[in-house]
Amino acid sequence: MTRMPPHSGSNARIAAAKGVPFSASPVLAVKLPAWRSRLVLFLMFAAFLLLAGWALRLQLFSADFLQKQGESRYARTLELPATRGKITDRNGQVLASSIPVKAIWAIPDDVQSAPKEKLRALAKLLDMSERELRDKLDSD
Repeated sequence: MTRMPPHSGSNARIAAAKGVPFSASPVLAVKLPAWRSRLVLFLMFAAFLLLAGWALRLQLFSADFLQKQGESRYARTLELPATRGKITDRNGQVLASSIPVKAIWAIPDDVQSAPKEKLRALAKLLDMSERELRDKLDSD
């Protein structure tokens, strides 16, 4: 009997050349007891059913909670104060920097039509007399 190199054909051809049907080939023979393969198959099937049941439970009973949790993790509003940086020359000397200041401005047409009570309240907030406020508003 001549030996065929392993790369020359499939297992079926080798088994047929030896006169052994493919299903009865010793290469395909299982050396473990049949109950072990059934046990492994059963455990894998049970694990799959468990995972599918868990996913179904999450979808049916926890969907709203999980949706809110997901949104809270990616949708956030943070208020960050805008600050300007310092302007420096090439040697690192500060040429200009920003200092936070409080400012107030007025629209002339709105000021002319504002009631006296509002002007009085604004003057009180700015620690000035009503006359001083009126003079400043009328100056420009």
